[in-house]
Amino acid sequence: MKLRYMIECELRDFPDSPYFHPIGVWVQGPGPGLDFIIRWLPGFEKAIDDMDSEEAIKARMKESGKTDIPKGFLEYWQSTISPYRGDRLTIKRTTRFDSKEESAEAILKKIAKVKKDMSKVGQPVTRISLPKDGT
Repeated sequence: MKLRYMIECELRDFPDSPYFHPIGVWVQGPGPGLDFIIRWLPGFEKAIDDMDSEEAIKARMKESGKTDIPKGFLEYWQSTISPYRGDRLTIKRTTRFDSKEESAEAILKKIAKVKKDMSKVGQPVTRISLPKDGT
């Protein structure tokens, strides 16, 4: 399945130097419909502004008469996050997974592993390298 995704990060301080800490992933399917999901690492579900929750975004889109995701959907949301709150990383594409849910789960597992490995050496997570097809 052709999917697009972006990793969401929150702003953290690391002794005198701020960095972006990965906390979740947005995955967009090929459509039709409001074909996207947002998933968070355990413990971060409530840290997100309700206006940026998957349910709130879908509700606002339905209220405005949208039945499909508009072109540039992820790009729009990538550009709207305040740098004082966090960042949404480069949008990637993948065909490796059969569903949005499978993709989100694999990406979150990779984020959790990288974060665990980096915490062992006392470093903030500043980059997450995924295989070439994006996952």
